[in-house]
Amino acid sequence: MKSLRFGTHKLPFRRSERAAQEPLDEEEDSLDEEEDSLDEEEDSLDKEEDSLDKEEKQPTQEEQFDSVVVKEEEIGSDGEECELHVYESKYDTRGEQVILRAGTKSEIKPPKRKSHRACLVLNRQYDRQGKVSYTELEIQSRHVIGALRKVIGTYHGVDFTTKAVTILEPPRCLFHYQDELRQHAEASDNEQEKSHIQLCLQYMEKSLHREIKISKLSHSPELEHRDLWIAFKPGCLIYEKVYGIERLSRLRSIHEEEDEDDEIEYWILHIEKIQYSGEAVGLVEYSIKIKRYTGCKPICELEVSPLHLHSERERIQYDLLKRGRKYLSLWGIHHCFYDGVALFSRTSESDYQETNVRVNRSSFETFFVSNKQSLQVKHRIMLDLAQYPRTIQGSFQKFISGTKIFTSGLEANAKLSDEEIMTSYDCIPGYSLELKQWSLFLVTNVTEIAYNDKAFHGLVLQEQKKRLISSLLESQDCQQDDGFDDLIQGKGKGLIFLLHGPPGVGKTYTAESIADHTRRPLLKAHAADVCGPGSLVEQRMTELFQLAAKWNGILLLDEADVYMQDRALHDPHTNQLVSSELLVVFLLGFLSAK
Repeated sequence: MKSLRFGTHKLPFRRSERAAQEPLDEEEDSLDEEEDSLDEEEDSLDKEEDSLDKEEKQPTQEEQFDSVVVKEEEIGSDGEECELHVYESKYDTRGEQVILRAGTKSEIKPPKRKSHRACLVLNRQYDRQGKVSYTELEIQSRHVIGALRKVIGTYHGVDFTTKAVTILEPPRCLFHYQDELRQHAEASDNEQEKSHIQLCLQYMEKSLHREIKISKLSHSPELEHRDLWIAFKPGCLIYEKVYGIERLSRLRSIHEEEDEDDEIEYWILHIEKIQYSGEAVGLVEYSIKIKRYTGCKPICELEVSPLHLHSERERIQYDLLKRGRKYLSLWGIHHCFYDGVALFSRTSESDYQETNVRVNRSSFETFFVSNKQSLQVKHRIMLDLAQYPRTIQGSFQKFISGTKIFTSGLEANAKLSDEEIMTSYDCIPGYSLELKQWSLFLVTNVTEIAYNDKAFHGLVLQEQKKRLISSLLESQDCQQDDGFDDLIQGKGKGLIFLLHGPPGVGKTYTAESIADHTRRPLLKAHAADVCGPGSLVEQRMTELFQLAAKWNGILLLDEADVYMQDRALHDPHTNQLVSSELLVVFLLGFLSAK
């Protein structure tokens, strides 16, 4: 910027004051104008310098992005301070709601534990009427908690995995395992552990003094309904006799179910049993309800009772261990004989289980016959749980999570304990060859078949033909071993016999004698069993052939002349029936009689 120097002008001598003033004013005006011009020039130069500075200092893209981030941080700075501000909403004297700030905290400390050095802490909760709502025992001693985990392990409603174990009153788990806890304390060398466990048991004895007195009265006490839990210790064997059938199961837990008046209406027993699902053997869970009754009742007179209180417990254990091993031996497919009452598919197994809890009949036979859900069976059956239709049983009970599962009956028989085998299920699904229905059969009534070896030799038939039949059957067995069935693979896998003659000449007897001679199951089907539209006939026949093929059996199609009629243009229904029948026959093969 240019600097200005102002000189001093010489004034003329002897001029009047006014004359002298006028040239001065004009000179000042001239100087002012010159100064304004210089100021404008200076402003112009400043603007030019600013423009040059902007061109020289233009920000990069990164600098622009940083600038944007800074602005966003300034805008989104809410919630940056690590503080807790407490506000309370209240009503003032005029009834208007006001919000006041009650405090600020930069650190929140957990509440201090009550009596954190005490072995046991008892907490009582009162309701508005001043009555005790509930009482809980908080166990803080590591010695007692360690003993509970080792001795009890698991108990319904109690978590032993936490740092401090809480037990609601009444302390049933301490009652049921008091003897084991005393033995654990006596075996310990730690005096502090002994004193802690003793103190815990002393609290239990004070809290349950009435129940302890009841349990010591007799070997088989009489109990009110509210006190039933005293006799049912988790892990004990539970005995039932339902419709004349003895059963054992192991108790997992027991708890009450209350009504609207907070009175115990049911005791619910969760039990476990060994059951075969068709593919594996394992433990499944069921439940039993004991309904409320009035007064005292002997334990052994209840629908269910602990086995150790039963007078015949040794005999029961022997019989049910034998039955359980038999149940596990029936793994897979078995051709057996049955003599007894069987439950057929008109009711599901789940209904059967549910009914057991509530109905009390004198025998198994009486109940099922009176309810028209069973029949007296005395014939051969096929046991094949894997083939048992899911539509009849609904679905197999799932195995208890975390328990052992065995994939064969031999493995289960070898690795399961005697106590677990005693709890095996008492019924097994099977197929009645005579009635052509799926059913539930009692394991105790299942026996081996006494095959009649003389039947085939006593058959009134030429010896040459009997030798031919026997040779064909032996040849069929050989073909099954080498996998060959026909020149066209999959076309014919069976052996077809056509037996014809008047009634009474022994067509059916021939099929029965061949079945006994070859130790195979005989499946019988009459024309009435597979009648209907062609598609339905094909479906039913396919199911029969599939069963016969799976069981390596013989299928007798009686009155087969219905399907051997000549085809006629005027009767399309018969044509469809014959076509469907012949299609299945020639694909799978059968033994027929007409």
